[in-house]
Amino acid sequence: MPTTWGGRSYINQMRLDISGLDPQAFADAWQAAVDRHDSLRTGFLWQGEMAQPLQAVYKQIRVPFSLLDWQQRADLPDALDALAAEQLQQDLPLDKAPLFNLVLVCTAPGQHHLIHTSHHILMDGWSTSQLLGEVLQRYSGQAVAASPGRYRDYIGWLGRQDAVLDHAYWHTQLADLEEPTRLAHSVVNSTQTQGHGARYLSLDAQRTQRLNDFARQQKVTLNTLVQAAWLVVLQQYSGQRCVCFGATVAGRPADIAGVEQQIGLFINTLPVIASPRPDTSVANWLQQVQEKNLGLREHEHTPLSEIQRWSGQRGEALFDNILVFENYPVAEALEQEAPAGLTFGTVDYHEQTNYPLTLAISAGTTLLIHASYSRQHFSDAGVQSIGEHLLNLVERMSDNPHLHLGELDMLDTAQRQQVTEAWNATATPYPLDRCVHQLIEAQVEQTPNAPALVFGEQHLSYAEL
Repeated sequence: MPTTWGGRSYINQMRLDISGLDPQAFADAWQAAVDRHDSLRTGFLWQGEMAQPLQAVYKQIRVPFSLLDWQQRADLPDALDALAAEQLQQDLPLDKAPLFNLVLVCTAPGQHHLIHTSHHILMDGWSTSQLLGEVLQRYSGQAVAASPGRYRDYIGWLGRQDAVLDHAYWHTQLADLEEPTRLAHSVVNSTQTQGHGARYLSLDAQRTQRLNDFARQQKVTLNTLVQAAWLVVLQQYSGQRCVCFGATVAGRPADIAGVEQQIGLFINTLPVIASPRPDTSVANWLQQVQEKNLGLREHEHTPLSEIQRWSGQRGEALFDNILVFENYPVAEALEQEAPAGLTFGTVDYHEQTNYPLTLAISAGTTLLIHASYSRQHFSDAGVQSIGEHLLNLVERMSDNPHLHLGELDMLDTAQRQQVTEAWNATATPYPLDRCVHQLIEAQVEQTPNAPALVFGEQHLSYAEL
C-alpha cells in the first residue's frame, strides 16, 4: 500500500483487481445504477448571485468510463500507481455532475484493474458498498429490488428536526471544554511542509478476538472500547483535563424507511467531549463513553458548523483529529454479489480529509488502524508512536476492567525502558561525605567565571554569585 498520497481533501479513491470481467457489461451496469439514483446525478451550484448553494439533480448523465489496454506495458505496477495519482489530481467540479469517474485498465487477458475516484460529497462508505452490490446485480442480470425511498426523504427529515433541542444538548456537552484539543501541538513537529502520509498498524486475530470478548463482557461495542482508549491517549498527550476528538457517525435515521439501502451522503463528524479521571475504573469509563455515544445518537444530525459556533471558541476548530470506525462491507458486497467467473482482489482505499490526522479503524478478523495525516503537522515516526500507544492502551484496558485509568500505561516495555533508562541516564557519582553547599563552594574555586545562573540575557558567574 502507498505510504504517501497526493490529491486533495475529500477526493476518495477505490482500486481493485478484477478477473473475468466483461468491460461493456460492467459499464452498462454502472450506467443503469446512475440512471436509478438521484444522488449519483447530483451537482452543486453556488456561484453568481445565489443566496445559498443549491443541489441540482440532472435527469440524464453519461457515466465517465475509460477503458485502457496496458497489456504490453513492462512497468505496469508503477504505471497504475501513477495513473491513480493522476486521477486524484484531476478536477471534479462540484457544479458538473457526475462527481466521479471510472477507469478500467486491461492488464492481461481476462484481467482488469479498476480505479474509481469520487468526491466524498457524493456518498459515504456504506453507500459505496450498496452501489457496488447493485452494479454487480445488474452486471449478472439479476433483478434489483425497488428502492423504498429516495435521498430527498432524508433531506426533508433534516428540515423537520428541532434545532432548539439540539442546541440544548450540545450546550451541555460543550460546557466542560475549556479549549480545543490540538494533538499536533503535543508531538514533535514534522520537518516536512507538504504532502500526506499513511501508516498501518494492526492486532493479530487472537488479540483482536480477545478485545471482542472483553467488549462483549463489558456490554459495550468495540468502537466504544477504542474511543475510550483514544480519549485517554489524547489526555496523556495534551495534559488537558477535558479533551475532544471528532467521531464520524452513520447518520442514517431509523425512522426513514429503507434508509440502509439508500445511496448518498449521510455521515456526519461530531465532537466527542470527555474528561477521563484517573480514579475512574476501566469498567466505569467504558460505560460513561457508551452512554455518551447513545445520547449523541439523538442529535447526530446536527451540523458541525453549528456546534462550532455554539462552542464560543472564536472560530477555532474544536479538534485536529478524527476517529472513523469503518463498518461498510465493501469486500462482503463484492463477494456476495459476484456472479460466477468473476473474482476480486483486495480493495485498496484512499480517503483524505481536511483534518491533520484521521484514524480509520476496521475490525474484521484482525483490528486494523489506517492513519492518514498531514506531514505539515505530524511526522511519520510521531504517527507511528501515536498508533502504537492507542493499541497498547486498548490492550491494557482489556487486561483488567477494575484498574483505574491513572494506573494505565500506554508505553510498551521497550518504550518504558527507553524513557526511564536511555533518556534519563542522569546518575553521576559525587562525594557522599560533603554537603551540597560545600560542593558548590568547591565548584566556585574550580571555575569562578563559569555561568552559575541564567535568566534571559542575564548571566551570573559562580564568583559573582
